[in-house]
Amino acid sequence: MANQFFYTDKLMKFFFISFILISCTSTKNNGAVNSTVTNKPLGGWEAFDKQAHRGGRGTMPENTIPAMLNAVGLGVTTLEMDISISKDKKVFLSHEPFLNHEITTKPDGSFIAEKDERTFNMYQMNYADIIKYDVGIKPHPRFPDQQKIKVVKPLLSDLFKAVKEYMMTAKRPFPLYNIETKCLPETDNKFHPAPAEFVELLMKVIKENQMEDFVIIQSFDFRTLQYLHKNYPNIKTLNAYFEEKIPESFPVFHELIWEYCLKKIEIDQSKLKKVNALYHFTHKNNLRSILEKGLITKARLEKLEINFIENDKNRWDEVEDSISLSISHPNHKMFMKYAKSSGLDNWVVLKISPELLSGNTNPVYEELENYDYLDKAIFNKFNAASFAMRNLSIEERKSHQAFLDMFESNIGMTLETYTFDNQAEILYQGNIPKEFIQEIHVIEEDPNLSWVDGLGFKVSINKTVFEKR
Repeated sequence: MANQFFYTDKLMKFFFISFILISCTSTKNNGAVNSTVTNKPLGGWEAFDKQAHRGGRGTMPENTIPAMLNAVGLGVTTLEMDISISKDKKVFLSHEPFLNHEITTKPDGSFIAEKDERTFNMYQMNYADIIKYDVGIKPHPRFPDQQKIKVVKPLLSDLFKAVKEYMMTAKRPFPLYNIETKCLPETDNKFHPAPAEFVELLMKVIKENQMEDFVIIQSFDFRTLQYLHKNYPNIKTLNAYFEEKIPESFPVFHELIWEYCLKKIEIDQSKLKKVNALYHFTHKNNLRSILEKGLITKARLEKLEINFIENDKNRWDEVEDSISLSISHPNHKMFMKYAKSSGLDNWVVLKISPELLSGNTNPVYEELENYDYLDKAIFNKFNAASFAMRNLSIEERKSHQAFLDMFESNIGMTLETYTFDNQAEILYQGNIPKEFIQEIHVIEEDPNLSWVDGLGFKVSINKTVFEKR
């Protein structure tokens, strides 16, 4: 059965309708608010929720325990903070994933130059090394009244414990924690983990400290919120997107607005695409490592010192951390270019599940339950190495419109299953788990591939995928 992919342009229309409807209803009479929101500001939603941005960095060093304790002492009801991840997977407070030159003092007492700050990548540092750097004694150039104290970036778990002890001693109710995940698609696995791992590390700390009812997660990165909605539906989330686009809206409504949008989205049937499979061709010598470890990017193969026969030595597409895939039929022109010297009988075509793009639904593959498939596909209407494609940014080519453009001709004709240009391709950023491989196609029977069956994969003769579309 073909997978059906669709995108809709009607989301923003329903967003603004829902915003108007909800904003015109008072919270006192809004049953939806009272019935769906379980964690709420001290004094209820009718009360004014006082938040301290980064713990109130105008008075104390940002994202530190002293700042947060000072904030609750001033009567703040929600502590706002940012989260980063260290090399050894510790969850700690920091607005940037690197050591900011404005606030950091090195262990030797010197400062970090602005041009060098990104080289102090904390995702490449263990937490024990991160806390060798002070973030409180350097005078802040934009906050002259900020108190100077010797302090380090704290673990989120230590913050939870410190605030809990403080509030219990003061005999006051606990505040809420407005936690922002600091991640972006372009810095995945460079300055932070991919969304699924990021959220799991964060949720582990939240659950261990029994803080599920006291946290609200926000982000500019939709992917972390989507993962939370799917895997932790009881955790409340806000999207910083709303605050940026609608600065005068009340945060209490953001969650309701998003839920309303999801309920009201209409499927545009004209944009449905029936994608039967994705395809990737490779030399038979690569097959064993692929079926054992999955499809791995060239950079990763070299790092693991795995021998392989590469298709494209030059990578004119300039996206070296990606794997090329075709929709519904292989890129015949490029296939013939690479296979002509050794013969088609030395090559295989891998049939890959289109759920690689939409998310696995097969319960048999438990390994894929937390696989992060979001925002990895770069859609190219033509060959990715062409000037027309390289002239577009990666973000432009990751949009829903870029996906739809692959099926459009220049004369207004739309295809449903095949891309209009045979060389259209998806550059998939990251490795592809072997569980997404559905079948291995060969042009003729090959007894030397009898071992494949023992790994649980099917080999079949399919001459069609070796021919022109």
